[in-house]
Amino acid sequence: PVPAARLILLFHGVGARPEDLVPLGRTLVAADFAAWVVSVCSPAACDLGRGWQWFSVRGVTEDNRPARIAEALPQFMRTVRDWQARAGVKLAGTTQTVLVTPQPGVFVLIFPAKVKVKKK
Repeated sequence: PVPAARLILLFHGVGARPEDLVPLGRTLVAADFAAWVVSVCSPAACDLGRGWQWFSVRGVTEDNRPARIAEALPQFMRTVRDWQARAGVKLAGTTQTVLVTPQPGVFVLIFPAKVKVKKK
């Protein structure tokens, strides 16, 4: 595969599927042919009956939400790092990564190309 100029990761909301974001992905590819656009499937089947989830929202409260997010975060970060490696991009700093929420429950992470520094 050709290294990406940018990596755009689309994350669906609870109960949704990666396929649900295909129209958004097509729009992004049309606007930026040099980017890899990936609609990521969360790792667990949704316990609400359809789709997928990073963590269960069944019985979620403001008190237990942080613990559920903390439990899901390592898998989420492994997924992001895996796609960064595949695309040849890396997170070089938070100012170079863009988080976009185009609609409720959808998160898009955009990573720039890996910057190579020549040593003198």
